[in-house]
Amino acid sequence: MPLISAVMASYNYGRYLPETIESVLNQSFTDLELIIVDDASKDNSREIIKSYQEKDGRVRGVYHAENRGIAPTFNDGIDEAAGTFVAIIGSDDLWMRDKLEKQIEVLDMNEDLVVHTGVVTIDAQSNPVEPSGKERNGRKRNKSGSIFRELLEGNFVCGSSIIFKKSNLNGIKLDERYRYVNDYKFTLDLAREYEFYYIAEPLVKYRVHGGNITLRDKGGWLKDFASFGKELLREYEHEFSSRAKARFLFKIALDAHNRADMTEARQYTIKAIKTRPFMAKYWKLLASSICGKSQACSGSTV
Repeated sequence: MPLISAVMASYNYGRYLPETIESVLNQSFTDLELIIVDDASKDNSREIIKSYQEKDGRVRGVYHAENRGIAPTFNDGIDEAAGTFVAIIGSDDLWMRDKLEKQIEVLDMNEDLVVHTGVVTIDAQSNPVEPSGKERNGRKRNKSGSIFRELLEGNFVCGSSIIFKKSNLNGIKLDERYRYVNDYKFTLDLAREYEFYYIAEPLVKYRVHGGNITLRDKGGWLKDFASFGKELLREYEHEFSSRAKARFLFKIALDAHNRADMTEARQYTIKAIKTRPFMAKYWKLLASSICGKSQACSGSTV
């Protein structure tokens, strides 16, 4: 059995797939398998995966008959993993050559850690660009140790950078109820149970391009985040800082406003204001929700 199973979710990223696969297979640490789960791609992704299967026995392809979404796709890959450790990578991201080698050095000291790394953001042509939101969110955060409360402030862990012991999952999976925030919830669930270790060196290239799912459907992302936020607040409200709590309340209110549910929008906006009363955008949203989404309200806009 390989020591590490690299699990990749694939969907219509054939233009990036060869470079991503090569970044895994060319790791300096070679005791690995690469499981690629293709979620019924409509481009040439399957042909690319099959060509690598023929060239390298470490590659295993799993093919969905119909599109099921990113959470089931990654879950299927993790279920297939034969390695002691599982490392996740998106089919448009890249690993530096010594990424796994440096993470295994940490896991040799404590195999129960979840190890993540620094990232550099790249564009569709693999050129470095301005830091991603996750990079900005994490600049002043404690990224090692017990980071659950830090993560409630915002997700700064790049999914394509993490590696963990498979047997430690104990039922933890990507939550298939969520289309857009399942990676965030998965990271929080891991952080609830295990300590993290952060390698500051950027060992992952995180790609940002027009095809990123969260950029294509911002309304869908907000709806997902709001539902997720309600769940978190029910379960962990006492662990939120006032800043993080207000942030989640505001997102919930903003989603309700976008759905024209002004009663819920007002309800959650008032809660956000009570938590952090000096945020101008909260008051603007309250004014808009009182007047109604389609009505002018003293020039207030959201």
